[in-house]
Amino acid sequence: SGQRLRGYIIPPATGNYYFWIAANNKADLWISNNNEPVNIVRRAYVTADTGDKIWNTQTTQKSPWLTLIGGKKYYYEVRHLCPVGSASDYVAVGYQQDPTGTGSGIADGSGTIPSSMLAPFDYPVTTAVAGTLYTTTLSPASGVTTSASGYSYIRVNQAGTQAIVHFSYGGLSYPATQAGIYGTGGALLFDITATDKFHPELKTADGGYTWNSPNTAALLGGTAYFSVQTTGNPTGEINGSFIASVGSQIAPAAPSYPTWSDDSNTDIGAARFLAQATFGASQTDINALKALTPSGSYGSRYRTWIDAQFALPTNSLTVPDVLANLQSNTMFPYQNIQFWNSWWKNAMSGPDQLRQRVAFALSQILVTSDQGPLNNNGRILADYYDTMVDYGLPTAGKSGSGSFRSLLKQVTLTSAMGIYLDMLNNTKGDITIGRSANENYAREIMQLFSVGLYRLWPDGTLMLDSQGNPMPTYTQEEIKGVAKVFTGWSYGTTLNNGRLPTGTASTDYLDPMVLGTGNHDLGTKLLLNNVMFPAATITSQSDTSTVAAGQGVVVQTVDPALGQGNLISTEIVNKYDLYGLKELETSHDIICDSSSVGPYICRQLIQRMVTSNPQPAYLQ
Repeated sequence: SGQRLRGYIIPPATGNYYFWIAANNKADLWISNNNEPVNIVRRAYVTADTGDKIWNTQTTQKSPWLTLIGGKKYYYEVRHLCPVGSASDYVAVGYQQDPTGTGSGIADGSGTIPSSMLAPFDYPVTTAVAGTLYTTTLSPASGVTTSASGYSYIRVNQAGTQAIVHFSYGGLSYPATQAGIYGTGGALLFDITATDKFHPELKTADGGYTWNSPNTAALLGGTAYFSVQTTGNPTGEINGSFIASVGSQIAPAAPSYPTWSDDSNTDIGAARFLAQATFGASQTDINALKALTPSGSYGSRYRTWIDAQFALPTNSLTVPDVLANLQSNTMFPYQNIQFWNSWWKNAMSGPDQLRQRVAFALSQILVTSDQGPLNNNGRILADYYDTMVDYGLPTAGKSGSGSFRSLLKQVTLTSAMGIYLDMLNNTKGDITIGRSANENYAREIMQLFSVGLYRLWPDGTLMLDSQGNPMPTYTQEEIKGVAKVFTGWSYGTTLNNGRLPTGTASTDYLDPMVLGTGNHDLGTKLLLNNVMFPAATITSQSDTSTVAAGQGVVVQTVDPALGQGNLISTEIVNKYDLYGLKELETSHDIICDSSSVGPYICRQLIQRMVTSNPQPAYLQ
């Protein structure tokens, strides 16, 4: 049996708070990012009896440091599994407003949330919104190089006579001059800038813009797009075309699992499967699959084939080929063609076909390019692609491989991504000279590589709030916070007696980036879901205090004996060095814990390996 407690937490003052949960059995504490029940995030949980109001028996009892606004409602739920027949059920939630984030904790038996901070659940009215929802992602216009991005969505009423336009963007390279919705041939359909200046009566209380008599034909036909023009890009710096989107205010019902007929013993079935799981199959490959012994819970040859692919060693890598084929061009000894030749060889003849196909799919999601700053750098292109090969599926000797969380971290630390999206040598901000941390990778890791722009249900449809609006997964403030996490990282290098370097390192295209602590921002940082990362308490590189072995962070650095391309693993235990390393781990944890990552990444993998338009039930 179980119980669910729900209502609202109302912080007495704006600030940062910790929360704890204690219970006699499994229990979860969920706190929304706002007053919307659909926007809840699990903050803390226990898996066994903690003791009544005993707060420190399990590390998961404590929430992250949450930044909350005083007087504002935050929806919460406590989900408690009560043992059948138990005579002493209990569950409690404790809190502490902590101005520094040191997390000193609260005394056992005390610190429960007072009734003055709580309000009962008031069963708010959910507005039934009729009409059609259109959404778009704003990205660089064709031929434009910028780190700007954003989103827009339009709700057209059922009669098609009025629409409400919402949008948000940031990171523009130049001052904005014009924003609006355009149609075929660049015809201006709705002028956002003019509405701002001359028609304040058309702006809604929640920041939207009223568009009377919208061009529904352009929206339905997919020719309407949002564009932002700037002084440096007068024809548009970022834009995006609107598409009709599906969303709901309550979770869609879970679909029943489909029936399935095993066709792995037929030419048609085997050919279809191998076309999805490899780069193409011959009749010999088809016959070999049909001859396999069925295995797995469904008794299929497909499972037998997949298990055999998982067991193959990772030998089809591109870096060894590139290094072995040095070109005579002294300016570009490792050219793009060297990488492409190795890629074609592995794709066409490598035995680990499933691994190669998955790596190729991932490389189209976690994108870099041989055009731009990585051009004619075959080593760095090869190293980046080999990261997909090594971490896309479980790989012997690669800790965490096969996990999207591990893959995302490895991608973050590649010098290719560091150069391509400006994280390499991104130094901390300095208010005295007007310098801010570069936001490019912080924006792209969320928008393109993990959570996407909007919160999603498990079937990939949009999660709508009580007013029928999509809920953005992050704001510009979170981008600024995550950008600070990505300061100080430079090329791979060696350690100095177990310590991280303090500055930038010399060029290294083959190894993970390493944190240069002297260039890392040591202040507070706002991450996703109202999580604030505390400022460093140790701010001097000369501080030699350490944590116990096993409590540090393991980093991969260049083997001083063998040089670049050869890694050793070392646990960093110095407290000053650990600050930036732990931030990187925490930020990736929070990103990958988002419920939107699964449907957002799964849809793209399905599109690249199975079918271009997966239905919601299939995606779920």
